[in-house]
Amino acid sequence: MKRISFVLVFRHVGSLGIAVFVCFGLYGIYEFFFEDLPTHKVEFYQANTTAPFPFKDHGERVVSQYMQVGEILPNCGLDFVCPHNHFPVHIFSGKGKDDMPKICVSGKYVIQKDINNGGRGMNMVVVDSHRMKAVNARRFDTYAMDSSEMELFLMREVRDGDILIGLTFDEASRNLGAMAKNLLAELVKGRKIMPDPNVMQNDARAKFCKEHTYIAEFCSVDQRNTPLRPAILTNRQLVGSPMFSTPIMVIAGESLSSLTLTLETILSQPGIQPRYVVVIYNPELVKDVPELCKLFGFSYKAISEKHYFKILELTFETAHALFPGSLYVTVLEEGLLLSPDFLAYSATVLPLLHDPTILAISAWNANGFLNVSTRPDLVYRTEDFPGQAFTIRMATYFKEMKPNMIQCCSKRGWEGWLEFGRWEREIVVPDISRVLRRPVGPDLEPVTPLVHALFHRLRATNLEITAQINGADLLSAERYESHLVTKLNSSGTRMIRASKEDVVKCAETESIESLHLNLKNAKPEVFVLAYKEHDVADFNGMKILCRCFGLFFEDHSPPRGLHRGLLRFTMKGNEMILLSNRSPLFVIPPFNGTKLILP
Repeated sequence: MKRISFVLVFRHVGSLGIAVFVCFGLYGIYEFFFEDLPTHKVEFYQANTTAPFPFKDHGERVVSQYMQVGEILPNCGLDFVCPHNHFPVHIFSGKGKDDMPKICVSGKYVIQKDINNGGRGMNMVVVDSHRMKAVNARRFDTYAMDSSEMELFLMREVRDGDILIGLTFDEASRNLGAMAKNLLAELVKGRKIMPDPNVMQNDARAKFCKEHTYIAEFCSVDQRNTPLRPAILTNRQLVGSPMFSTPIMVIAGESLSSLTLTLETILSQPGIQPRYVVVIYNPELVKDVPELCKLFGFSYKAISEKHYFKILELTFETAHALFPGSLYVTVLEEGLLLSPDFLAYSATVLPLLHDPTILAISAWNANGFLNVSTRPDLVYRTEDFPGQAFTIRMATYFKEMKPNMIQCCSKRGWEGWLEFGRWEREIVVPDISRVLRRPVGPDLEPVTPLVHALFHRLRATNLEITAQINGADLLSAERYESHLVTKLNSSGTRMIRASKEDVVKCAETESIESLHLNLKNAKPEVFVLAYKEHDVADFNGMKILCRCFGLFFEDHSPPRGLHRGLLRFTMKGNEMILLSNRSPLFVIPPFNGTKLILP
């Protein structure tokens, strides 16, 4: 006898009969099919479910009819990713007479209206249990026609070990022959389909929290039994992006509580695949990381290094060893919380890494303070490397970084990482950061002037899960310059006419009131402040303007976010451009001959 898992859902003349067969007509159909009702042989489901599958491959399959694929719905609508050895299934038999049957397997609807002839009668889908994918989908109108075609289908195209999903729609028993009934009865003797476990039970987390009660939020009474499930990808435009199979390397610090928050925000990323997440930690500095990672389904690697460049080197080497085929690697430094669209943002701009003039994509903007970072849709090219959270080509590490790790990366990214060997390449940076850095604490990180300037002010972090990126394709080297020229020459671009005295007063008060700007227009606009540096070898004037507008400023560090003498940010949705005479775009009218000179 064939060993076949079989799921059957009935719908009869517009009535829904699932799970307990409360409708009299449906009971009659079931009895007509199988005579005596079998017990504990098969479960029936109304909505999403998961079905276990066996581990047996039967080679290539030849089917008599091409299978169409309809709507793509990641994970078939389940709000969590199925565990190992399971796949998602959604079966919809309709609520009214005008509804049509639907069957989704592993994210693809293979029975729908106009898809594989879905409709009245018996709708069937064959799932290859080894590949976890639908391989055949057919509909047999056993109301208008006899069941001979279905009988041949069951005998010839359903293999031993397959999972067969069946859904009746409208009326399916009128012309069902005796052989078809016997074949279906034999299928029901196949492997039992188990229901999903209790959705609000997590014994492993509860046990961990019993021993780590100090991790307050994660181990609170109302959270410690909550399952940890990866968020599903709902943005169809991102399906297939290599970002979702790029290793994410998390460098742990000295706080297990802080690491827990980071891991929670990683798991909540739509499309995240836990097997690609690896935590790098020093067991002498932070304990119980393996136990924590197991709760999330993440991997971990213990190291004993304390020098930053060595930690970074081992991070890249571990990524390559575990995922040798990956073209990219994402690095998250300690103490970060990811925005809801961190992966979506990264996936959108990831193709830019094919541009040889772009070194990396960053999720953190050094200038992303609360009042000067207001547009989640904008991305820039910058000359400095922000660090914190970034994605880089694996080849960049091997060819450029690995031979020069001490010169390259002795300091943290935000301190000036990758200054060595960058040549003319730049970094892609969002206007609003996609990560938030939690304070490390003065006992672990001394509050230097640079740390104070970068991290001791309120920062903006995107909270929109569906934020769209506009113009990511414009960030290639040639197109970006053309894009800026068009923006500067637009008739709607507004010049900021400010005297030197106005700017100095603005910097002294750290308020733009003296510039008399109207930023409350109904439609966002572009404002440009063009000026001349007194000494073209330095950016002292830009530092004064940074203090004026509330951007990063620190006397002993260069301005952040520069692109060839130009700096972009936003205020109240408006685009702001500081344009110095060191920019090649400064010669474009009406900026040539600007009188403002700042020492």
